[in-house]
Amino acid sequence: MLPPGPRLPSIVQTLQWLLAPAGSLEELFKRYGDIFMVHNTIFGREVVLTRPDHMKLVLTGDPEVFPAGEAAAPFEPFLGRGSVLLLDGPDHLRLRRLMLPAFHGERMRGYTETMRTVAELAVARWRPGEAVSIREAMARITLDIILRAVLGLEEGPEMDGLRERLTRMLERIQSPTGAIWLLPALRKDLGPFTPWRAIVREIQETDALLLAHITARRAAPPGDDVLAMLLDATDEEGRKLDDRDLRDQLITLLAAGHETSATALAWVFEEVLRHPGEQERLIEEATSILGGGPLLPEHLPRLERIDSVVKETLRLHPPTAAVGRRLKRPITIDGYDIPPGVLVALCMHLTHRRPELYPDPDRFIPDRFIGKKIDPYEWLPFGGGTRRCLGMAFAMHEMKVILGVLFGRGVRLRLSRPGPYKTALRSFVYAPKGSTRVVVEGVVEG
Repeated sequence: MLPPGPRLPSIVQTLQWLLAPAGSLEELFKRYGDIFMVHNTIFGREVVLTRPDHMKLVLTGDPEVFPAGEAAAPFEPFLGRGSVLLLDGPDHLRLRRLMLPAFHGERMRGYTETMRTVAELAVARWRPGEAVSIREAMARITLDIILRAVLGLEEGPEMDGLRERLTRMLERIQSPTGAIWLLPALRKDLGPFTPWRAIVREIQETDALLLAHITARRAAPPGDDVLAMLLDATDEEGRKLDDRDLRDQLITLLAAGHETSATALAWVFEEVLRHPGEQERLIEEATSILGGGPLLPEHLPRLERIDSVVKETLRLHPPTAAVGRRLKRPITIDGYDIPPGVLVALCMHLTHRRPELYPDPDRFIPDRFIGKKIDPYEWLPFGGGTRRCLGMAFAMHEMKVILGVLFGRGVRLRLSRPGPYKTALRSFVYAPKGSTRVVVEGVVEG
């Protein structure tokens, strides 16, 4: 027996998801419960799981039964065939082992100065009374951090060129309709003005700049950025990554890390600015701990309120609603028989809204995470198991540094439109509709 679910045509279910990505999932959860089936034009038949024990079953299960790479196939045109997200088995493990040292917890201390400098430069330009699009401002900050920390770039023509090119490519792919053009059936070049031709052109032009940078770095002295570590990395057989492998991993880090972190930060402000007193609590914490000086790595463990706000925001608004596994063999879960070929969707968005895990689950309550140990199958905005996001430590560190800088400077903001927020899709990322527009009310230095 298959799980229950709506009997509407696939295109109708897909349109409902595109128009109301979060709301449509929550309605299905209320109607059908822990497990349900949907039909998506992009991914086909999906069985949606929401319980922590089901999450653990799949995330720690046999990768021969629950491979992850095939589920990410729609992203191949811009991530590349060799992306760590698209590979399974020994090839995936090899790449993951090569990349992990660059994101080890201790490495974060070395990235702190870069993150702080970029955030300080951006916030210093804000003036009282100025209107700011938070998502766009955070996107610029997180992209510049990645260009510096991952690619080792400094301000200048090369960084300007890559920033412009990457922004154009990602805006086209991450647009509200970007996901549609990743459908294999729509990857058709029907002339110079067709969407797919434009997407391919943006990818090719970005690749040219990125590959030129890789070539130049091979001839340059070693650095302490992520690319330098990947250039030097060797596997158990003494093999290094070639240029195409490097390109695919760098694009994966640039695309995934930049967009998701910027979106998560936009959601932080959506929540903080809607809850009276929360912004003041964060300013008080950051200004008292920083004491008017620059944010340092040793300050971050003491920024407990900022940490809890980030975690609670990611609970309510994980950047992507689910991670998928395309079944290779039949399985049975709670009496439901799921055949091969079906996509098992582990829906973090709904797991995070289970009331037995999080009482009053739709409310923003940062205190849930203060002094609490997190169960990795109850809070999983970065996925879980052996394929948990490589950049989790980087993203969490980055968000806390940016918020610590902003609130440490006494920045006060208010929402331009304080009414209820809505969720919109930017390709497969769940973003606040309207880019979170705010007005700067004040900046108090020191």
